Amino acid sequence: MYDWRLPFPKVADPFGSHSPERKAMGLGPHRGVDYNGFKKGTPLPAVGNGIVTMNKWSDVLGWIIEIKVGKWFFIYCHMDKQSPLKVGEKVKSGQSVGGAGTSGSASSGVHLHFTLSLTSGGGITGKVFDAHSFLVKAIAAQKPASPVASAATPTVSAKHCATCICKG
Repeated sequence: MYDWRLPFPKVADPFGSHSPERKAMGLGPHRGVDYNGFKKGTPLPAVGNGIVTMNKWSDVLGWIIEIKVGKWFFIYCHMDKQSPLKVGEKVKSGQSVGGAGTSGSASSGVHLHFTLSLTSGGGITGKVFDAHSFLVKAIAAQKPASPVASAATPTVSAKHCATCICKG
C-alpha cells in the first residue's frame, strides 16, 4: 500500500541526540534524523507512496519538501535547490523528491535532515517522532509483494504498534 523504504540506510546523527557539539552550539535535542556520506545533488527518495503537501524555503532548514504518506508527514530538509514537484502532486515510493544539499542556516555540510510528524508543518515547529525507527518498523511489518511466501520472508508482527505512533 505505502511501499515503505528508508531514504538511506545509515544514520549519521540520530533523533533526540544531544551531543556535546549540539550543547556547545546551544542546541537542544535533535528534532530529526541526519543522513550523510553522499554528494550534493544525490537524489532523495520518497519513503512511501504519497502526496506533496509543502515545497518551500526555510531560513533555518533551507529548501524543504513535505510528503504525506498515509497519515504521516515526512519533511526533507537542506536540499540543494527547490524541488520541481508541486504541492498536490502524487509521488511513488523511491521517486526522487529533490537533491541533497546544504541549504539553510542550520546546515554545516551536505546531508539530509529528515523529520516525521502527524501534522503538516509539524516537522518544522510541532511534535516530531523518530522517522528512521518508524520506517524500520513499518518496513518490517509490510506484507510481502509476492503472494507466495518464501523462507526469506520475515515474520510480520504488529506488537510494535502498541508503542509506536502508527497505531496500526
